[in-house]
Amino acid sequence: KIDTIFNESNASNGQAKDVGGYFRTDPKKVAQAMRRSSTFNSILDSLN
Repeated sequence: KIDTIFNESNASNGQAKDVGGYFRTDPKKVAQAMRRSSTFNSILDSLN
C-alpha cells in the first residue's frame, strides 16, 4: 500500500490548488488539498 500512497500523493504535486484565498483560506479546501491520497485517508479514517 505504501507505493500506492506515494503514487497518489506524487500525482498531484506541482498542480495549483484552490484553497479559498491566500490569507483567509477555507479550512475544508485546505484539508482536502493536504490529504491527497485516498488510500492513506481510508487508513487514517479506520483508526478513529
